[in-house]
Amino acid sequence: MASNLVSSRFTVSGPTARSDEQPPSAVATATDGDPRPVASIERGAEVGRYTVLRRLGAGGMGAVYSAYDAELDRRVALKLVTADADSVSVTKGAASLMREGRALAKLRHPNLVGVYDVGWHGPDLFVAMEQIDGVSMRRWQREQRPVADVLSHYLQAGRGLQAAHEAGIVHGDFKPDNVMVEEGGRVVVLDFGLATRLTETTDETRGMGTPAYMAPEQHLAESLTPASDQFAFCVALYEGLTGRRPFPQTTAASLAQAVLDEAWTAPGREMPAWVWRQVQRGLAVDPRARHDDMAALLRALDPQIRRRNFLVGGIVGLGALVTTGAVLTGGRGDPCEGPDPLSRAWDDSRKASLDARYDDAAAWTRVRGRIDHFSEQWHDAWTDACRATHVDRVQSQTLLDRRVACLDDDRVRMTALLDALDRGNTSVLSHAIEMELLQRPPHACGSSNLERAAPLPTDPEERARYDTLMNVAARAQTMGELRELKDALSLLEAHPLRTEDHPAAIRAVEAARGGTLYYLDRYADAHAAYDAALRAADAAGDETAFVWLAGDYAVVLATGSNQIELARAWFQQSENRAQRVELTVTQRMTLLQRDATISRREGRYADSITAINEALELASEDGDPIILGRLYNNLGLAHLNRQALTEATDAFKRALALRHEGLGPEHINVGQTLYHLGRTHIESGQLDAAEHDLQRAVDLFVNLEGAKRERAEALEGLAIVAAERGDFDTAIRRMRAVMDSAEGWASPTRFAGYAENLAQMLFLAQRFDEAALLLQNNLRTLERVHGSSSPKLWGTLHVHATVELERGNLREALQLEERAAAVAVDETEIAQAQLAGIFADAAIRCTSTEVPQNARTLAAKPELPEAFRNELAEMFPTWAENIAKHCPALAPSGG
Repeated sequence: MASNLVSSRFTVSGPTARSDEQPPSAVATATDGDPRPVASIERGAEVGRYTVLRRLGAGGMGAVYSAYDAELDRRVALKLVTADADSVSVTKGAASLMREGRALAKLRHPNLVGVYDVGWHGPDLFVAMEQIDGVSMRRWQREQRPVADVLSHYLQAGRGLQAAHEAGIVHGDFKPDNVMVEEGGRVVVLDFGLATRLTETTDETRGMGTPAYMAPEQHLAESLTPASDQFAFCVALYEGLTGRRPFPQTTAASLAQAVLDEAWTAPGREMPAWVWRQVQRGLAVDPRARHDDMAALLRALDPQIRRRNFLVGGIVGLGALVTTGAVLTGGRGDPCEGPDPLSRAWDDSRKASLDARYDDAAAWTRVRGRIDHFSEQWHDAWTDACRATHVDRVQSQTLLDRRVACLDDDRVRMTALLDALDRGNTSVLSHAIEMELLQRPPHACGSSNLERAAPLPTDPEERARYDTLMNVAARAQTMGELRELKDALSLLEAHPLRTEDHPAAIRAVEAARGGTLYYLDRYADAHAAYDAALRAADAAGDETAFVWLAGDYAVVLATGSNQIELARAWFQQSENRAQRVELTVTQRMTLLQRDATISRREGRYADSITAINEALELASEDGDPIILGRLYNNLGLAHLNRQALTEATDAFKRALALRHEGLGPEHINVGQTLYHLGRTHIESGQLDAAEHDLQRAVDLFVNLEGAKRERAEALEGLAIVAAERGDFDTAIRRMRAVMDSAEGWASPTRFAGYAENLAQMLFLAQRFDEAALLLQNNLRTLERVHGSSSPKLWGTLHVHATVELERGNLREALQLEERAAAVAVDETEIAQAQLAGIFADAAIRCTSTEVPQNARTLAAKPELPEAFRNELAEMFPTWAENIAKHCPALAPSGG
């Protein structure tokens, strides 16, 4: 018989990695400390992970360099304190730079420069930020520009200031030199060198700034407030429209006096009178007399809002004379009543057609009810957005466009689902009922969530392309969730992206691509897509999208690539950003489920269980059996991982009952829970119960289209049951059938998992040479796909070592176990490989048959699950017998 000293547990793969359930943050927090002067930086020098390319410019306290970030393949701007400044200036400059980095690291907005990193270069402080390719606003406005263009550019800059203020940060030195204009028209505010939290004005920042743009309170060395930035903005806008400043005095004293006396110079005809009225208010000496905030000033300066208000005022006035109730419609009544765009897709004809198609499908009643509910909520959101602009007149047309574009994403996804149901079958229906779209209300597309979003394209051709890409992304995402994976990928590949595409469109397309590639087991490609989507979400100023993308990516990293530390870092980013957005109960549950999934993969099973129980408390408020069933299924997985088999069995049985209720008895997820229950019975030695549940799962999957993977894994479970009974011929025959069925759809990694289990069965049948050949081929495949140090090699290395040990190739077995221990990330896997290595080393030395102390210490490690520690300890009684088998000259001395 084969040695039972080295554990050769079967790798039970299965649908556990799916969500039944960028590298770490690029923004680092610099340590506190005394700032010190920076040395001169030469081309090619390394600053952190950045390579300096050239000097871009310098100011009184700082120098800026262009640099290359090889890790993320991008150019950045590096800002440092200059080396030749006097000590006082250097201290203030570094402190200012630290404030700037910390302030901007908290902000994400298309009209604010993005900060990637803050740190020390030796004794010197640096901020790595987005490198803006363009010209300063001062240079841009030297050419004579139309009033509309100047106003449009300053409105963008104002939105950047508004975002900073909403984050509790004052710029303190706003002026045309600190605003950049890119070739494509994007306006970016930078140089937050005096930026400070609203509650943290210091002696260093009080009274500082550029005199020509300083508010009265700055001239008086009083605290900075958002109203101070508003004053500076109005000075700069006046200058942009007229070519001169409202206070033309040239000495510091005369300038300060003119500002305090409100002795501005009237702008004349260069500035429209309605603009001057708003600017004049922003130049008031008393901050309380200025506009309420930047948002109020920007609304007053927005030509579109002014034009609509004028139009509406005229029509309402006319209506008082001619008719009543006609607003913007020429007598047609409320323009926001009547059918919305989604109701045209979910009309009576479509309902009747789908009712007929799925008349005998139990799940259709549930799906139809959820579509109805979603459509009603979507109609309310669409009507609210429409009325805010066309009836209540409290919202600009620009903001309406954004809200409709936001709602359109869900509309297109729902339409794609309806189209798929039209052409589909019960397989599509079974996936539809679990779709994320039907588990939540429509996306929150209120104005407060969209004000920071990048402006939508105004050019007709660009807008048409934007709309096409958003439509493609929404359709592909739906197709992916319905497991129409190849069709989804083909659709995306038919619409390649361009670098100049709108960031929101890039985000949507790459997110859909990432999810599709993940389900196709193409993990490296999925990572690249998620990385691109996250960058685009940041560029688009879409905080909510970033939260969910970062969370999705974290789960992909944890379950697909086993990159656990990276997964935790990305989840932390998602959780941090989630503090800035308003979350629904469903979204809070989603975050908890993601946390639970990653914790489980980290081996922190107690934390995973805690997170799931918190989610269960939230879910119990609504009592949705679909959501509760998913949560109990995940709870069972966490208990199974920690070998708490009674608790796992109870959780899976509860999940099974809930999924029967919510999904119907023939749903694919019912089969998945049966599969997990069968796995649990195998672990607890209840082989008859295991065979019963696994066979039920196989029977269910056989009748479902699109369940090849699930069917193969349930058959694999039945093969393991046969192997555990000692019926190795049946086990091997079943495993070969699994591998035959996997040809053509299984990824190399998944196929290798099946081969690994077949090799273990050959090993147990003492067909060692066959097992060794299979494992050698397996190892070459995995190394080619994942590299030689991937955690995915652990199983094949460990089983291969077990086979070589039995073949008498002790040194090769030891080398394989050392490699296995080096690539393993799970504590139990590391312990298995290390213990096997200790045995192989003892067998090579042939000096003793006693169990070494380091083996006993390893098996008693408290961080290992108790059941696993017991399993390791059970190997010790046969230690002497197996050592003697490899070293016949030694007489066994007991264990």
